Amino acid sequence: MPSIKNIYKEMENDLNIKKDFTNGNLEYLTNQGVLLINQVLTVESHKPGSHWKQGWEKFSANVIEKISSDEENIVFIL
Repeated sequence: MPSIKNIYKEMENDLNIKKDFTNGNLEYLTNQGVLLINQVLTVESHKPGSHWKQGWEKFSANVIEKISSDEENIVFIL
């Protein structure tokens, strides 16, 4: 859950928003129009990066491209 901890840390530092990240549930963000997407959508258990260069990168790029072409006022955080 390190990525989620970093998200919450930045929310607290930048926006003074404090959240409990022990369960990692970010579902509340969907009500605010937030989409969180990884570049690679699958991985072997305990093997970070194991599905890198398997085609997910192109799929994820197409999702981002579609969203940015259909919507206005989009913010991307990389």
